[in-house]
Amino acid sequence: MKYLFPEGRRKAVTFSFDDGQVYDRRLIDLFNHDHLKGTFNLNSGRMDIEPYVSSSEVKQLYKGHEVASHSVSHPFLADLTSSDLITEIQNDRRALESLTGNTVTGFAYPFGLYSPQVISVLKSLGIEYARTVTDSAFMVTPEDFMQWNPSMHYRTAFNNPAIDFFLSHEADRDPMLLYIWGHSYELEDHQDWDAMETLCKKLAGHDDIWYCTNREYCRYVKAAHALIQSEDGSIIENLSNQRIWVELNGITTQV
Repeated sequence: MKYLFPEGRRKAVTFSFDDGQVYDRRLIDLFNHDHLKGTFNLNSGRMDIEPYVSSSEVKQLYKGHEVASHSVSHPFLADLTSSDLITEIQNDRRALESLTGNTVTGFAYPFGLYSPQVISVLKSLGIEYARTVTDSAFMVTPEDFMQWNPSMHYRTAFNNPAIDFFLSHEADRDPMLLYIWGHSYELEDHQDWDAMETLCKKLAGHDDIWYCTNREYCRYVKAAHALIQSEDGSIIENLSNQRIWVELNGITTQV
């Protein structure tokens, strides 16, 4: 048995952008135009101060995408006391959930720095996954969603042959994930908007790709990994409330 993505797809694309500056507005316009999905990691303590987005626009601006936590004030988490660390995460979740009307269970490490203690606290506070800033050369599912390495920074993706390989390759073994991250202010600082638009158009509209948020991917894969198969392989039990696509004996089906 091999799990597949929704509708039997064998590839997935997700984006993650940090800090919630006003340039998210333009980036989201690009994503929405090409029906791409992103996860946006916000610091609730920086809102309503230039150049960050306003709290009043969060719900509508990020509609159709995922809002995830990035801590209240973007500190070096590993340097905080346990009490301050809990406050940074708990208060950010609470503020973002109040603004969006949705639960917030994803996280991106400020400065990409973390420790075993930070991971432990995040888990205890209901965080399902946490993204690093360590690019991985492999487009595969992470072994540990609390240390989720993305595929590449968006600037690395421009004219990268790995993108062409991803688009043309048939994922006949394990499903493939392309995970691109960055900051929207970098697009403005480097005037990368045209190149980003080209990248979005290149990745969009492929029937064999599942376009998802970080959380959608995390939850789906966790549910897929929790499937129980009988010893002879003829029975598959799905204990989750999510339909999972699998390939069994060359046949694609839902369980």
